[in-house]
Amino acid sequence: MRKSKRQSSLNTPLLHVPLGLESFCREFAHSGAVYLDALTLAIEEAAPRPGRLVYLQAKELSMSLNGLEAVLFSALDVNTHLQVARMYLTMTRAAAVDFVESTAQSFSFPILRVRTLAEAPFAPSADNSVCDFTSAMNARGIEHSVLRAPASDALFSLLTKLTFGGMQGQPLSTASK
Repeated sequence: MRKSKRQSSLNTPLLHVPLGLESFCREFAHSGAVYLDALTLAIEEAAPRPGRLVYLQAKELSMSLNGLEAVLFSALDVNTHLQVARMYLTMTRAAAVDFVESTAQSFSFPILRVRTLAEAPFAPSADNSVCDFTSAMNARGIEHSVLRAPASDALFSLLTKLTFGGMQGQPLSTASK
């Protein structure tokens, strides 16, 4: 009886060469270098110099002070990875503008553009088609862009995990668990 090609190919063992520790480490290092090169290129394209792109976030803390909900504002310069954070007692546009002004004083370079999520206090309210925060930034010579879908900006998704307020979608807890 003759075997078909299909049967013989199913019975043929796959060639499996286990990687030694040295080979594994070399592959791992190469993959890391490729990823780091791609990340570096993305950062250089998005923010070729300091201040070109600063990510802003505002996260409520899971505590209240005298009945007010504490909010942690954080800023991250994409080029230098410098971070600034400051706590406020309210999540208002005035607090957001004050935070940007204090961040601008903290950085040794001018802020040219800020990018935020499409949420309070950075986005326009339902009854207001023009965002007061955007207008305030424009008056200070700072461009404001809003991310409608954070996943669409890979740098935002990656870099904001590294900020003080980087736990997306969750209020920050002040107690360690």
